[in-house]
This record gives sequence, C-alpha cells and structure tokens, in this order.
Amino acid sequence: MAAAAVLDLNVLYAVIIGGSILGGIGRQMLPFIRKLAIAEEQSDQPSSLVKYNHRYTFTTVFAVIIAGVVSMTLFPQILANIPTASTPLVSVFITSFLMAWGSTDLFANVASGRGPPPVPPAASN
Repeated sequence: MAAAAVLDLNVLYAVIIGGSILGGIGRQMLPFIRKLAIAEEQSDQPSSLVKYNHRYTFTTVFAVIIAGVVSMTLFPQILANIPTASTPLVSVFITSFLMAWGSTDLFANVASGRGPPPVPPAASN
C-alpha cells in the first residue's frame, strides 16, 4: 500500500495568507462601506461627509500579521500527518479568515478607545 502524500506547505501557507488578508480587510472595510452608503442616502456629496481614518490601516496590517503568524505556526503542525485527500483546506481558510477578522476587530476597538462592549449585569431572582 502506498503512503499517502501530505499537503505541500506552500499551498497551506497560501491559503492561510489569503484567509488572513481577506478577513482583515473585510472587517476593516465593511463598516466604512456602510457609513458611505448611509451618507450617500442622506446627502448629495458622501465623500465630503465620510473620510477613511488611516489609523485603521495600521491596525489592520498589524492584526493580519499577527493572525498570519499564529496560523502559520499552528496549522502545519496540526495538519502534518493528515493525508492530502482529507486535508480540510476550507477549514484552514475559514479559521484564518475568522482569526484575522477577530484580531482586526480587537485592535480597531482598542485603537478607537472603545474597548469591548460592556457585559450586562446578571438578573437576580
């Protein structure tokens, strides 16, 4: 019986980098696109009302780098012994996408000074 081939690390890294970049950019640009849509509905000149804050570009780059490094460290070790036919590349992409989305959200909230949302008090009986 032939030994099963393992996944090429370059393919794995490409999937991780793609997921991290798309997750970071997606999280950062969706709120800005929403603000533009709202301004466009309310005014004739939306570009004069909504400006992109480039401070968020730096937080996005930092968060994508962090998510990419963490993913590139974890996934090759986890997937090293899984045969190529059953390697869940979609799972790797989704996990790195969500890791970048979450870290970008965290860093954007810290950079804006908002922090995490407050936890509501527990209801007493």
